[in-house]
Amino acid sequence: MGDSEIKLSKTHTKLQREERRESILRGAAKAFVANGYDATTLDDIAREAGISRAFLYRHFDSKKEIYLAIIEDFGDRMHHDRSSSHNERSLKDSLGPLIAIAQSEPDAFRLLFRHAVRGPAFRVHAEALHLLRQTFIENGLK
Repeated sequence: MGDSEIKLSKTHTKLQREERRESILRGAAKAFVANGYDATTLDDIAREAGISRAFLYRHFDSKKEIYLAIIEDFGDRMHHDRSSSHNERSLKDSLGPLIAIAQSEPDAFRLLFRHAVRGPAFRVHAEALHLLRQTFIENGLK
């Protein structure tokens, strides 16, 4: 196998791993929104993601780690989109990226803005992202 084939293989494997991780997080967000954090099991998450529980452990060590990953990934997307549209002036233009994120990941959005703030273990993370959202809106109004 040549060097270019090895690089292509590593890139392909990394993309597959990232896609699987995103699929797990989407399934987990759906399960958490439907059942709440406490009532959601790793089996529920695996079922929603279409994988086995054993395969789930290849990506995450715990239910809490999965929940935090959903919150953090959503926050990263909010921050990235805020940075890319920072020079927009109207409220509509400023909220557009946030709305687009919410539409593309509705369960993650619900999890963050409706459920996470109620759970003491995740409140700090959710409040930090709410602050980011508020800053996002305020910067758009300047």
